[in-house]
Amino acid sequence: VLLPCPVQAQSGKIAFRSNRDGNDEIYLMDANGSNPTRLTRSTRAVSVAGGIASRDEKPVFSPDGRMIAFTSWRDGNAEIYVMNTNGTCQQRLTYGVESAAIVDRDPAFSPDGRRIVFSSTRAGSQNSEIYVMNVDGTDPTRLTTTANNVLDIEPAFSPDGQHIVFTRKVGSAATDIYRMNSDGSNVVQLTTNTAIDDGPSYSPDGTRIVFCSMRDGNDEIYVMGADGSNQTRLTNATGDDYDPVFSPNGASISFTSSRDGNNEVYVMNSNGTNPVRLTNNTFSDGDVAWTSITAIPAPVLQPPVSPYGRIAFQSERDGDLEIYLMTGDGLNHTRLTDDPLRDTKPSISRDGRRIAFLRGAFQQEAIWVMNADGTGQTKITTAAPYQTDPCFSPDGTKIVYADYASGSTDVWIMNADGTSKTRLT
Repeated sequence: VLLPCPVQAQSGKIAFRSNRDGNDEIYLMDANGSNPTRLTRSTRAVSVAGGIASRDEKPVFSPDGRMIAFTSWRDGNAEIYVMNTNGTCQQRLTYGVESAAIVDRDPAFSPDGRRIVFSSTRAGSQNSEIYVMNVDGTDPTRLTTTANNVLDIEPAFSPDGQHIVFTRKVGSAATDIYRMNSDGSNVVQLTTNTAIDDGPSYSPDGTRIVFCSMRDGNDEIYVMGADGSNQTRLTNATGDDYDPVFSPNGASISFTSSRDGNNEVYVMNSNGTNPVRLTNNTFSDGDVAWTSITAIPAPVLQPPVSPYGRIAFQSERDGDLEIYLMTGDGLNHTRLTDDPLRDTKPSISRDGRRIAFLRGAFQQEAIWVMNADGTGQTKITTAAPYQTDPCFSPDGTKIVYADYASGSTDVWIMNADGTSKTRLT
């Protein structure tokens, strides 16, 4: 009896998209499928452009595993965002015009982590082109220039940074896989098929490209040489298999499959043997990214700074009241809190390091404090029924606030850690 080859031992972290909590969000889990953790909360109901509900999708890791770039519709149209791998400091990098239905999506890091390649319709809604920008969103540069009704999407750098592989659709024809130099020159078609070929991704050593194809009747996973040679089918399932990525060591491939009735995340050996299901629920999981890190690293992104200072504010833009931070020129909006209760009335300490705010149902609020990057959220008042209007002293050591008790509101003061509460009026 021939036994199937055991799947390679899995290590690292996998980021993926899931709608298990109501709409598409980014999650993180161990590479064996354990410990799934939600990273984003984007609950805007409908955008101006096309009536599309908010969703976060297409996560990709930076080479060092300390950041995740992703596509989000939270501000009305598709834009590129980055965040720390623990989900903090979610920052918008691209700024399309919602009413013009501009779509910026499909981010991928360069091997040195200094640039992000992506697709955009900013040059004209009838086509999509490949662009590259610095990791902070500056200096976007167009790499492909095509005629109307040509879509260039799903770009990914080769591990040596010399090439970019991407998907192209010309008119009504099916999509094919292309490759070009990282400066946009020397575009070469790698697949020539009447069926859809898309979703390309390099192996860690750069010798292979894994992709999805419908050439045999439904979406299946294929692999080929980096020059398009030796195109080989790896999966053969009754459902659809797509969005494949190699593991960091190249021994395995993770992918999305509907073979068991709905979209789930799977992993298999890189030769297609022994597929193993990693997620198991009644919702849709997919858009897989894989990094070699085994522990969540220290955050690399910090709240943005500006010569105009910073402003903390409350907003319902993602469905419920949360605390945000922006630079004083109105740019670089960063969400700091993510809680089902109302987060309101933020106050920044004079040194900019701490924020006091309210959390709780209406007229049941307590005062909380946190670091300016959203970490260290701590409740510092508990008295009933509620407190309001916290404000730091100039030296940041005290917080003055209003406390509602016995039918009246009085002014109180306390240490910034919540100790030594003293009534003033």
